[in-house]
Amino acid sequence: MLKKLVSLPFLVAATSFASADTFRFDGRVFYGSSEIDSFYGDSLDVDVMGVAGAMYFKDVDTNGLLLGEAAFLNHASSIGVLYAEAEMGDFESSTTTLNGEFYVPQTVLYLGVDYTDAEGSDDEDIDITAGFYKDNLRVTTTYNEDVDYELNVLVKYVIVNNDGTGWDLGAGFQKVDEGDDVVQLEAEYFFTPAVSVGLGYQTDGEDDITTVEAEVFVTERVYFSALYSDSEFIDNYMLSAGLRF
Repeated sequence: MLKKLVSLPFLVAATSFASADTFRFDGRVFYGSSEIDSFYGDSLDVDVMGVAGAMYFKDVDTNGLLLGEAAFLNHASSIGVLYAEAEMGDFESSTTTLNGEFYVPQTVLYLGVDYTDAEGSDDEDIDITAGFYKDNLRVTTTYNEDVDYELNVLVKYVIVNNDGTGWDLGAGFQKVDEGDDVVQLEAEYFFTPAVSVGLGYQTDGEDDITTVEAEVFVTERVYFSALYSDSEFIDNYMLSAGLRF
């Protein structure tokens, strides 16, 4: 189990490893907690701690950009890893995810892959994503090897204003063969290149999920974020701290 978060003095000192306007690595630690209502009137508490990181194939330029969207706006390809441990009473489990996203040069083609291995499960989960990108727009669809493909689309569009403000806008649709289709909307507003607040909403017509999140870069290298989501049966929050270099 992860016992400590990296200290802030170390995070700040590490910013000297790279130019202030670029980064090649992005790592973070996170902690989350969920309260799940059961049909028997009791609730279950789940705690999650983990680390995640991404390595980009080229320097990501942040000059004049929204810091939280710099990699997207640079069309920066990367590979990454995430490791998380969860506790629910006496039960513990861990999950490892390897991922990559690739903006194919000289084309508009975008490709992504996620491989997830959960402790105690014989099944390994693989998602393959494909789509296109153009300037500040990306449109994708995802296939999972364990289920028949159903139409799904995810759209992301980022607006960067001359005064340093901006928007990250998203919309998604997932067709469900034996159930209600899922629709999601999200919007994140950047008050400055370093400070943003977002709101998300997802529904299948019966269960609604509302998400509120905020992110602050205290330097161009060090950032903190908080997220809270609420649905009919689950309340969840997550805190994270990150470092770029």
